[in-house]
Amino acid sequence: MSRKKSSSRRGSSSSSRRSGAASARGGKSAGGRNENNDSARNSRASPGPSSKAPYVPAVSPLSHTSEGPDLSAVSDPSMVVLLKLLSKKDETTKSKALEDLQVKITGLEDVEDIVLAAWIRLYPRLSTDISVGVRRFAHIVHGIISQKSGKKVARHMSEIVGPWLAGLYDSDRGSARAAGESLNAVFSTQEKIRNVWAACQPDILDYCSSVIENETVKSLSDERQFSSDEAESKFARVIATCVHTVAHLISSFSPDLVVTSQLPSEEIEKQSEKYEGLFGKSHLWEFGSYDDPYLRRSIYKLVRTGLSLAIADGLIGFILLNLEVVANTLMVKALLSPQTGSVGELLDAILDLTSHTYKAWISVTPPRQKTPLSLVIEFIKRGSQGGSPEYWHRVSKMITLMPREILPKDVGGVTELIESILDGLWGGPEPRSHVTAAWSAYFRVCYHMMATGEVDTQDEVTAYLLRDALYPVFEGFLLRNAENARYKLPYFGAEICAAGIAMAGEMADAQIANLVAMEVWEKVGGSIMENINPDAVQGADSPGDRASRWRKWVDFSAEILKRDSNYVVDHVKQSIVKTLQLSLDRVIREKGENVEITSLLESLLVQCPGVLKIEEVKKSVALFFADHASELMSSPSWKHVLSGLIACARKAAGEESFRGAWDKNIRALLVPSLGKGRREAAVIQLLRSTPTMLQGKLPFVQELDTYVVSKVRESVSTDNTVGWEMMRAAMTSPGTVISEAAVTTMFIELSSNFSSEEEDRTVRVLEQLRLVSKEALAEFSRSESGVEFLSTLLVLTGSPSDEIANAAGRLNKILEKELSNSSGALVSSLLDALLESVLEPKDSDPGLNFLAERAHDLVHRAPEDERIALAEKVLFNEDQWRTSLSPFLRRAPKLSLAVSNPIGGAVFLVKDLQNDVSSGEIVRDLDGLSRVLRMAVFIVEFLKTMGIPERKDGKTTDILKGIPDGSRATLLRYLMLVSVLANDNITIRESNDLWNQYSSGMETEMLEFVFESQRLFIESLKDEPEPVAGGVDSLPGYISRLLDYLMDMSKQETPEGFYSARILETVISTLSEDRKFSSEQSQSWLKSIDIRKGQEIHRSAALLTGLGESLEHTKEAERLRNGLASDITGIVASRAGEVGLRKIVLLNAALPKPGQDILPLPQQRAIFLIKHLLSWFEDEAFAVNPSYSVIAEASKAITTVLPVVKELYGEHWELLCEFVANCWEMCTTVEEVDLPVIFASLKLFQALKSLHKVNDDFEDAWNGQADAMQTSLMRLLRCSRVGDEHDQPRSLCNSLLARLTKGINLKYIGSPEETYSLLNVPSRSIQEAAFEVLHRHIPSVQEEVSVEAALSREENFELSLPQELLSLVMEPPACDEALELDSERGMSWSLRGYLLAWILIFDHFENSSFRVRTAYVEALRDADFLAPLFNYTFDILGHSRGKPIDASKLPFETYTLDSSLEDSTDSAREVHWLLTHIYYLALRHTPSLVKRWWTECKSRQRVLAVEEFTERYMSPLLIERELSSVQAWIQSHSGGGEDEEMAVKILKALTIEVTATYPIDDQHMEIRVRIPPTFPLRQVEVEGVRRVGLTEKDFRKMQLASQTVINFQSASIIDGLTLFRKNMALHFEGVAECAICYSIVAVTPDRRLPSKACSTCRNKFHGTCLFKWFKSSNSASCPLCRTAFSLYS
Repeated sequence: MSRKKSSSRRGSSSSSRRSGAASARGGKSAGGRNENNDSARNSRASPGPSSKAPYVPAVSPLSHTSEGPDLSAVSDPSMVVLLKLLSKKDETTKSKALEDLQVKITGLEDVEDIVLAAWIRLYPRLSTDISVGVRRFAHIVHGIISQKSGKKVARHMSEIVGPWLAGLYDSDRGSARAAGESLNAVFSTQEKIRNVWAACQPDILDYCSSVIENETVKSLSDERQFSSDEAESKFARVIATCVHTVAHLISSFSPDLVVTSQLPSEEIEKQSEKYEGLFGKSHLWEFGSYDDPYLRRSIYKLVRTGLSLAIADGLIGFILLNLEVVANTLMVKALLSPQTGSVGELLDAILDLTSHTYKAWISVTPPRQKTPLSLVIEFIKRGSQGGSPEYWHRVSKMITLMPREILPKDVGGVTELIESILDGLWGGPEPRSHVTAAWSAYFRVCYHMMATGEVDTQDEVTAYLLRDALYPVFEGFLLRNAENARYKLPYFGAEICAAGIAMAGEMADAQIANLVAMEVWEKVGGSIMENINPDAVQGADSPGDRASRWRKWVDFSAEILKRDSNYVVDHVKQSIVKTLQLSLDRVIREKGENVEITSLLESLLVQCPGVLKIEEVKKSVALFFADHASELMSSPSWKHVLSGLIACARKAAGEESFRGAWDKNIRALLVPSLGKGRREAAVIQLLRSTPTMLQGKLPFVQELDTYVVSKVRESVSTDNTVGWEMMRAAMTSPGTVISEAAVTTMFIELSSNFSSEEEDRTVRVLEQLRLVSKEALAEFSRSESGVEFLSTLLVLTGSPSDEIANAAGRLNKILEKELSNSSGALVSSLLDALLESVLEPKDSDPGLNFLAERAHDLVHRAPEDERIALAEKVLFNEDQWRTSLSPFLRRAPKLSLAVSNPIGGAVFLVKDLQNDVSSGEIVRDLDGLSRVLRMAVFIVEFLKTMGIPERKDGKTTDILKGIPDGSRATLLRYLMLVSVLANDNITIRESNDLWNQYSSGMETEMLEFVFESQRLFIESLKDEPEPVAGGVDSLPGYISRLLDYLMDMSKQETPEGFYSARILETVISTLSEDRKFSSEQSQSWLKSIDIRKGQEIHRSAALLTGLGESLEHTKEAERLRNGLASDITGIVASRAGEVGLRKIVLLNAALPKPGQDILPLPQQRAIFLIKHLLSWFEDEAFAVNPSYSVIAEASKAITTVLPVVKELYGEHWELLCEFVANCWEMCTTVEEVDLPVIFASLKLFQALKSLHKVNDDFEDAWNGQADAMQTSLMRLLRCSRVGDEHDQPRSLCNSLLARLTKGINLKYIGSPEETYSLLNVPSRSIQEAAFEVLHRHIPSVQEEVSVEAALSREENFELSLPQELLSLVMEPPACDEALELDSERGMSWSLRGYLLAWILIFDHFENSSFRVRTAYVEALRDADFLAPLFNYTFDILGHSRGKPIDASKLPFETYTLDSSLEDSTDSAREVHWLLTHIYYLALRHTPSLVKRWWTECKSRQRVLAVEEFTERYMSPLLIERELSSVQAWIQSHSGGGEDEEMAVKILKALTIEVTATYPIDDQHMEIRVRIPPTFPLRQVEVEGVRRVGLTEKDFRKMQLASQTVINFQSASIIDGLTLFRKNMALHFEGVAECAICYSIVAVTPDRRLPSKACSTCRNKFHGTCLFKWFKSSNSASCPLCRTAFSLYS
């Protein structure tokens, strides 16, 4: 290899580069190039990949000017499109194209050669694109194409290997990772990848050299598309990736910076010429000072790699061959340029270069008036430039490696060097974390300069450094505040000083350590001793200054004691020992009066525990605490003495001699002579400061235990803060200073003061306990006394006082976490206390949900082998259930339950046992829940918490299954008994008083309880595998036991027997549905019971109902039904109430349910049954004393079998109709006992109504009895005045009654006055039934009223609204009551009745004449009912708050009950609908009254909101309705009549206008009516357009008259136009106007002419106008002449 030739190449390259020195980047650092070489580069021949010469394309593949590939031969058009899109400039287009190309290539088996060639042309530029996304996708797609192409891609490796491998060093990690993943995908092993690097080394070098030499900012990026910053960034990244690639070729760095050759040395040697050419290009090294940090770092890495290569492989050093250029780059240009982001790498490169050859510093050529040292100083002054703290270590190392020739030789040069470090530290934004490293560098440079220098100046330099560079640092920190701010150390200066002084002892030159110890430390240590010496003069130092100085000294001492031993460190330690000894002597001599010295002693003992390892110190300290410290407890320094005692205890606690000293000093703290405050403070400090590590090592002092306990007892009563602090401190570490017995005594004392009556004291104690150590609380809770404490705490969590409950809850949560793993005995005791709270409720007991959660936690906290027993205890035992439930099993259920309970009429046969034995007082809690209900609710909540119903937790399910069968059966039986009772109490409020406080919230809770308990019961029956052979014997044991008990108990005709039968029905139906037993078993049960005897009525009914569908299709069931029907027909009327009732109840249970395709009875037997039952009711004896239960059950049976006989003729049809009517007549009181009869008879009527047209006989009987039945039905409706909100049987009856009266003929309504009051009945069904009838009735009679009014000749004809109806709207219900929106019942009955009554009032306006409507308006005005209505309406609708509802979703133009019932559960919507509908009706029918209320409204906000609401929702509809009326009126009068000559036009534009034209001879008179957008709130304006034959005054009077009629009466434009037409015609006929209203035709409803003339002035007036004048003026004088008025005839 020719060095000369290589040098020639470098010179040529350098000269050509100098000729093109003008930078294309305009003002940027070196490295950019212009395009001067482009023409020369483009003229080079490109031999292609097959040539032996290196591949150099005519135009760089990275250039934005390179042509795209030739795609003419690509066969797939979609592929052509995608490849063309890759040449576009928009990055989004390219990214999307690459994404689509990835999908397309992935689906191919092979890639066409022409597609591969095209991709090879595109890939280099895409892999260096400005967009990160494009680069990532390019590498991904390249990997896929290379995989699909296989060996074909090898032909193109010379073209793509360079950009591919360079992509591994992309500055974006995602792009680099994508390149690496594609490389690993194609070359599957690391060995193959190394082979690629080796085989393609020439091509890689050619690519990198070409890019570094030829590419410029402008060649890589189009300046028209990208900004200069983007172009510069791309250029720097491309160059940096090439530099990194070259560095990888020659070596790679492992994590510990050990360099290993990437390629064998012989492979590198083969390409040495190319390497020398590349490394010899000066342009390459100019990038070392480039603006981009990533590019700079790549250059520094290349330097270090080249240097390492020379050492590792013995090759010629490419760096050393170009030492001058590289050295100037690193040590001149780089040091002068900013190095943010690369300063660490630069220093590493300089250190490596300096380590290789010191000549590097000598060979540099600095700028004029600069030296290498001055460059270094300037660099250091700039600080770390964002680097790590290691920067300062590298700087100090660089200085120590610099040749002596470069380093300063005199004091001035040394001063400048070391001060540059301080300038770098304090001159800029140096991070705080760098301070320690910077001072370490400072000390190292100082010590280095002491060891290095010229002989003749060395002593001077050393003296200067000791005096002016080192001593000020220690003096400024340890002795006084530094006068020079540059030497002022931060708060952690002790560490810096310790490191600096210890570093001197680590120097190789022992003379340096000696000099520092003698010249620096002796002066500092001596000054410290002088400050402690009592004979020394303190000078002007303040106590604060001395305290600060000693604090720093102690911190420094603590740091020194941590350092490894050396000459200087040992010297300093001796000073520390002397300081401590001197402090001890002075404290003893002065008896603790000098607090400052005692504080120093304390600090040394506390912060420098290592000093006690020194034997002489240990003896002195022990002697001090044994003989002198107790006497100092009464001195001002007692706190410091006590703190020192505790610090000494850390080291000497186990020694016998110290135990005596400890006891003596603690007793000295408690002597009464010290005073209360001193003793309290001393004890608190002792308790807080003694570490737990001394637990059990120190002796307990009985006096201290007694003192602390007494203080806690005092704090409970007086809330003494000191006592509470003492308690917390003592409980934090029991057994350390205070004995554990004393801590237990404190806990007991505190828990004994828990009381709901003493709220303040209890909350105070709870809050203080919450602040106690969690470990101490848990330890006490596990003790025997702790169980009672936990039980009391549990009770307090449910205290009625929120403060106590919250405080107890917070403390309880802490204990729950700490006691998560407790012993079974503790858990069992806690569980007993918890269950006692369930059984014996107290005023302060917590809620059942809370207790259930706690029980769950306790069970799961216990050991696994004890959980089943604890869970069984939670479920309560037989005695507890029986005792609590027995009072409720003596009261017979309500008879109306026959309507809703599953075994129907069996309830009629229950015997009431209430009077047999006194049930005693029932235990209840504050919410009115009985004890047994509390037990049941608790169990349900407990099982829910355990996740039993959902079977979420397998372990929990296993616990339940592990409970014995007897206990499980007992639980299910009693739980269902309580559930059935609760359901009855919900169905009929106060039916059994299982709870006796009723509210909507309580009802919701009970409904949830019933639902959850029944779900739990059903899941328990289903949660077992199906039996193997079928039958009851194969059922699980607990189900078999449950069945046996229910079968036995349901034999009795007692309340418990009845409830047991209902549970039995549920069990059988559930098991039957799940096929848990066979049909043979069902039939065997029926045979064993012998149902036809009627002895075991409840059990029989339960079996028949429970078996249901599984039994209905069997022959046995058919025989049973026929037999029971036959038995009934043989029973005479006199025995109907006894034997007959039992048979009918059983027959109803056996008959199939409605909707089944089973024939209930044969036709003949059915007709015999019906006729026989009817014969009972015709019996005179039965009629005298009828049995309501027999009638109800008979009606039910007849209804079921009626379809069987519907085609038979006979007199029984008429008898049935009479029977129904008689049933209603006998139940007009509608009491509770009447409900079964009413419901059954209504069902029978419904069946008769649906079948009455089947045969003629039946239809004739129906028509003959229709009047009687319908009349009785309406009478029954009018008698139904009892609310049904909390009475389900009554609600069912009322609902059925409402459905049957709907659409009833109005001739049966009778007097509506008796029906109005039904709107005030607390029943939605009754209210709506009454409303439906009246809503149809009222409009139908208004025509008759109008005719009657028209025929009346009386001027003051009296007509008003019904008083019964007006009484319902006198006052709206309270807002709170009205808006009790219940999801089940909808709005409240009071609000519904009030609103429905208003709709009925407005119904009076339908079909009424103008005169009648006016009378109604007057009645409403006089009563003043509308104002409260509107105030109430707009309060509810939100107008008063300025937030009205959106009425666009409400069909408020109409309101029908059918539509309202569809969404009756949405109460708010129904209320809003009704209110908006009523407001709409008021605007339609009484606009004058609405307008009057609106104008008189005092609330400005409400006025504006109502106006906007009306304009937005109401006015458009009302205007459209009015215009439609006008249009209809125009059409109806177009054929003739008095108005035929009047032409009316409607204009709908910006303003809505109605124009009327009247012909006068050959001219036309015209007026215009303008309708405002807020019609009818704002007044309609009547304007005169054209006047003919009238004076302006007369014309104006006629306009005002018409305007008055429209605005203040009917709001009808037709009325106004008609009035104007009549006035005009009469004017031209010579009729004079009324002098009061200025209208010829009266504006009052009678529309009469002026007929009352004054006998004096002869002027005529309207009678109504004159009457109002007399009334308003309180005189009978003429309005014009003022004389006494007398009629002129």
